[in-house]
Amino acid sequence: MAAVDFTRKLQDAERRPTAATFELREFTFGGQTRATIVAPAESRLTWRLFLPRRGSLHLYAAVPAIGGDAAVAFRIGISDNRRYETLAEPSVTSSETTARGWIPVTADLSAFAGRKWSVFYRPDEIRWTVVIGTHVLSGSPGVAYIGAPAITTDIAGAREYAARVVRQEKNRQ
Repeated sequence: MAAVDFTRKLQDAERRPTAATFELREFTFGGQTRATIVAPAESRLTWRLFLPRRGSLHLYAAVPAIGGDAAVAFRIGISDNRRYETLAEPSVTSSETTARGWIPVTADLSAFAGRKWSVFYRPDEIRWTVVIGTHVLSGSPGVAYIGAPAITTDIAGAREYAARVVRQEKNRQ
């Protein structure tokens, strides 16, 4: 179940390069239509947020076949503002997108939320920086497609997370 839909939170993201255009549109690859963030092929999106317990970040990657074959690395990372960790970094080619459609990418976030047996490490109290970045490996695709990026969890984790977000909003007011 989706706890965080990043297509709905695009306006909250820090975008790099800052002068670039990031669009929200729908695209179809391999017969599957998905809400898509169209990002420059060399870019980074970051969101600061608390994470749900037992969460995973899922997205679908695609590379357009503009001007020949191209390859783009899609990086999912996380930071607590002290250290950065890459969780997944698959490369996707435009020929792969043409042949197979959307390429699923997943990163486990469960180590970054929930109670841990530690006096010092309390991941539930940290507002994490979640990073989705793209990097051109070959060719010149111009853009990369990030389809349906979301953090998912089980029903109990989603309920707990939704209640926590409501409490945080009340505290801000």
